[in-house]
Amino acid sequence: MSSMLRLLLTLVLAAGASVATTTAPPRAAAAAPATVAAVGHIDEVTYDPFVTGPGTMLVRGWAYDEHTPDRSMQVRVATPVAPGPPNIYQTPERYRETFGWANESRPDVNRALGITGSHGFRLTVPIFVGTFRMCLTPADVDHHALFCRDVTTAARSPIGTLESVSAVAGGVRVKGWSFDPDDVSSLLYSISANGAQVAAGRANDTRPDVAVAYPKHGAEHGFDTTFPLPAGRATVCVTTGDESPPRGAPLGCRTVTVSRDHSPVGRYDTLTDRSGTLVARGWATDPDTGGTVTVRATFAGDGSTATTVADAVRPHFLGTYRAKDARHGFSVALPVPFYRDGARYTLCVAAIDDDPAGAVTELGCRTVSVTVSSRTPIQG
Repeated sequence: MSSMLRLLLTLVLAAGASVATTTAPPRAAAAAPATVAAVGHIDEVTYDPFVTGPGTMLVRGWAYDEHTPDRSMQVRVATPVAPGPPNIYQTPERYRETFGWANESRPDVNRALGITGSHGFRLTVPIFVGTFRMCLTPADVDHHALFCRDVTTAARSPIGTLESVSAVAGGVRVKGWSFDPDDVSSLLYSISANGAQVAAGRANDTRPDVAVAYPKHGAEHGFDTTFPLPAGRATVCVTTGDESPPRGAPLGCRTVTVSRDHSPVGRYDTLTDRSGTLVARGWATDPDTGGTVTVRATFAGDGSTATTVADAVRPHFLGTYRAKDARHGFSVALPVPFYRDGARYTLCVAAIDDDPAGAVTELGCRTVSVTVSSRTPIQG
């Protein structure tokens, strides 16, 4: 079911009045056969997915058998599975039955009818979208309605929040949540920039905060995605729904300015000595493209350099910095021209952008001290 439906019907027992979305006054059933001495009433039908849960209605009422008025009886409520004629409860293939016992205390019924015992019922039944007739019948008698009511349920859009639209290196990050109150499954979302679709997916990220606020619907309703956009101002809009492309619920639009002048990013993790060769390790990437960059190592002693491409596998990169893959690690080696036991050696590392501007990001310097008896590096 793809929409939120609210139905609130209230019956005042003494006056027999009803309010809200009924399409016709409550209708009494035809006269009962001589073998059926049961009477009953549907007092209230409530659809609130945040209370009853998605796709169900709460039906309250009462029923009793005049032959045994002090005993509780079993009842059933029939709702349709598809549109049909008013006597839907008389065509078994077109309705769904929900059974239960009328065994809740109803002092108001007992006082009004002069009986004893417990005769109230409260049943959770499947929802049906549209106008339909709901009928109450004895559980053990086919096609005899004690009471019927015509009701209409109205469709509404999914709910959600567009929490943020922010510029990141080379693109835009969009975050929010959305779900259909009538369904626990995750919705689709579509993102457009200046009227053209730029991203789409399913809002199934885990959001514990949403589950706390809406416990009947679960946590898998979040979305948090990053996508590239050209430099400049863009109006970014998000729509969610259960169709592809979604047309149900616009969550809103935000204006954002995208820049493409970001320098490389990275980290210089370790420096080690391998018998006279200094080895620097870390990672670097271009945040504008998510591609690889060149890494340059410079020996502080004489200014000698070595370069490499940061394309070693670093699994943590997936999904970060717009990285296309996990290949953004580097390991660059530079021989020491005057290696001496116990000396301290410093190696500096920088990441170089491959665009014509050639922006350089200094990743820092590290120092290692090595003795003949111990090759354990001392980071500085």
